[in-house]
Amino acid sequence: MQTVAELFGVALRRVRYERGLSQEALAEATGLSANFVGEMERGLNAPGLGVIVRLARALDVGVHDLLADFTEATIRRVCVRPTAHKLSCAARAHVPKSSGATAANVRAAGRGARVMSAGMPPATL
Repeated sequence: MQTVAELFGVALRRVRYERGLSQEALAEATGLSANFVGEMERGLNAPGLGVIVRLARALDVGVHDLLADFTEATIRRVCVRPTAHKLSCAARAHVPKSSGATAANVRAAGRGARVMSAGMPPATL
């Protein structure tokens, strides 16, 4: 299951390529770091609304162009939890209906993912 950050990253990379810009050029035009632009494109960081507006201005597109992949069908299945909880989203997405898994079991798996990731530097998550 794709996260919000991953879905946005795919759109950002596509629009940047269409505009013929490098990550460095986009970073300079927005006042962001090239590392942050790369992390957004790889789905490691989801930007806030202010950053999305800055990206849209620098790319000379509307905000809706960067959010075009967020269709009604997509937002029903996208994982909206932070990266640290991606394991619980993956567990929820891959539990077969016939497995007898309950909502409580899925929540417990999510708590396990949070415990496992507690204290880890963000780069390792």
